Amino acid sequence: MIRSARFARLLAGAAGIPVALVTSLVVFRLVRHFSVDMPIEPGEFSGWGVRWGLLLAILLTSAASWGERRPASPHQLLVSQGLAALLLLALLVLAACLTTIAVNLGLLGQGWTLSSRSGMAVRLAAEIGLHWLGLPVAVGIGLRLLALRRPALR
Repeated sequence: MIRSARFARLLAGAAGIPVALVTSLVVFRLVRHFSVDMPIEPGEFSGWGVRWGLLLAILLTSAASWGERRPASPHQLLVSQGLAALLLLALLVLAACLTTIAVNLGLLGQGWTLSSRSGMAVRLAAEIGLHWLGLPVAVGIGLRLLALRRPALR
């Protein structure tokens, strides 16, 4: 196994966009069943996927090869990318649940004239969550990978 900084940068950069596009596809598949009033097109989240994938690739590339220590291993890079996708999906599910609870309690969506107000809430939570939670998740995963490689500051 080659453990050079160049290989770590290549792997981190190459896997960022595919991981993000798969994440956007999973979000689409989950949300399309709830969004009955406003159907979602299959490629609706792909633009977000490309942007988040580039951000994730840049942050993980920097975290994998920055500094004097040995570059991150392929295992660390792949685990970091998978963890970023799982964390983002978990946060989106939590946001969708909280938004649905808010609709059912009458705190949100009182003026909506839709057949499925909770379905619209799930869609809004997914769309807003993708745009607002992606950056903190990517930064957090990048810092985690950097911390795995660098000794703790004393």
